Amino acid sequence: MYQQPASPSPEIPLIPPNERTEEPLPQRALEPADKASLDRAYAELEAVGRVRERRRRRRIELFFDRERREVRVVGRTIRLTYSEFEIFRLLANNPYWPFSTREVVEGVARYDCDVTLENVDSHVATLREKLGEFSDYIQTVPGFGYRFKE
Repeated sequence: MYQQPASPSPEIPLIPPNERTEEPLPQRALEPADKASLDRAYAELEAVGRVRERRRRRRIELFFDRERREVRVVGRTIRLTYSEFEIFRLLANNPYWPFSTREVVEGVARYDCDVTLENVDSHVATLREKLGEFSDYIQTVPGFGYRFKE
């Protein structure tokens, strides 16, 4: 059993020992899992892997080139108007950040765009239409505005 030293050193704090017994803890035997539960677990892992791979491929297939001022989807260049490109640039430069309709107008107004509070929605609608299967990257924030989501 544990015996305390006669004079503990003042620099080293004395930590009392744990309450331990001499007998070992009982070991729990691992029960073999049934085949159905293993199949379900592997199927879930495969599904997660497929979803991750699909997302990775989608990110590669949408390409935004700020310097050339172009957006490419699956290797083809999308023709955007100046206003649509500026809206896309504003949202894509700040992913997941929600912009109110007014902030979108103010964010692209300095570039002499024809974007106003009244036509932001129509510009975003045509932008989504041109993006095709990637239109879900531009999300509507209900009652607020828009955001870019990868």
